[in-house]
Amino acid sequence: MKIKSLLHIFYPNRCAACGEVIKIGGLFCKRCDGLIPKLLVTGEICIYCGDDKKSCSCGKKKTWYSGFCAPFYFDPPASDMAYAIKTKARRNSLEYAGGLISLCVTKHFPDVKFDFVAAVPMYGTQKIKKGFNQAELLAKKVAEHLDLLYNKNILKKIKKTKTQHFLSPKERVGNVINAYKCMSDVTKKTILLIDDVKTTGSTFDECAKTLRFAGADEVYCASVTLSKPMREKM
Repeated sequence: MKIKSLLHIFYPNRCAACGEVIKIGGLFCKRCDGLIPKLLVTGEICIYCGDDKKSCSCGKKKTWYSGFCAPFYFDPPASDMAYAIKTKARRNSLEYAGGLISLCVTKHFPDVKFDFVAAVPMYGTQKIKKGFNQAELLAKKVAEHLDLLYNKNILKKIKKTKTQHFLSPKERVGNVINAYKCMSDVTKKTILLIDDVKTTGSTFDECAKTLRFAGADEVYCASVTLSKPMREKM
């Protein structure tokens, strides 16, 4: 038996989205391979919410960040991929998502010269318990693809917050107020901030505000997915 086949028995290759066991060398199962392209955010986007301008309903709400983009809408199987990154740090999902985020940033912000890439931080004890921060893993991949410096010490989460997923849009804003602290010199810098999912954008906005107050010129944000349900309620 070949070594690759033997390894596949103990460490099977899984679909980067749904996790189904697939053939060696593949990325998606047949089902996900057909669905993933349908979830891509296409056309000209609204830089405030990241949605296609034809369906955007954010009203160009003012944000502390200068622009946002994401390659996918938060629907299965793209949402499954985001969940696999968040809960299991699945390697092939991280590789694929990091590459797509990089292409998305290059497409929508072609003239922006970023000084470095950073990640939305987790609260210390939560990261220790989980063992990793998926935003950091994604940010490292994006930095590699864009040939930029990854700054791991730029932001620190200093307040333990409730899980945003279970809160209303208004509650999400209050939940993250004063939750972050800038730990590096960002004076006159342009920063690309990465997270796994954007729902209302409250977390991105609070992080961007913290960086702007610390002297950053501009903060741009990007994630794997853009949540459809919440974008209609912004």
